[in-house]
Amino acid sequence: MQHAIIMYYAHADITEVKAFYEKTTYRNADSIAYSDQIVIAEIGAEKVGILRICTEQGSTVLRGFNILAEYQRLGIGTLMLRRAVIELENLDCYLICKRQLNPFYEPFGFRQCRSGVPDFLLERRSQYANPELNILKSRLGKIL
Repeated sequence: MQHAIIMYYAHADITEVKAFYEKTTYRNADSIAYSDQIVIAEIGAEKVGILRICTEQGSTVLRGFNILAEYQRLGIGTLMLRRAVIELENLDCYLICKRQLNPFYEPFGFRQCRSGVPDFLLERRSQYANPELNILKSRLGKIL
């Protein structure tokens, strides 16, 4: 297998990001904005992973982090998150994820956030059917 190429874009190509999400279980493609920063993983000509860095109501939020199933557990997600951390140095960043993913995010300084969570994130989490979701927060930069 070829190595993944990790690329950062300051502005989302909405059409490209939506096309990728159609191959995944991600169903919030309407939330994509041109102002989103994106990190893409490609192997050959195929996009195999995307994550978005969004500014929402004055907060930085990591959203839509997806890797195609056949490329998971190969270290691609770690490479993508490392690239995102470079762009987010010294910013507080939130994300909503399944509890079983906490260990993946912990080396990047993410910890479960029990207070001070922006209201819009609490509202978003309450709209998901999965009760195992939690909100993590990290002060990114100088971690790696």
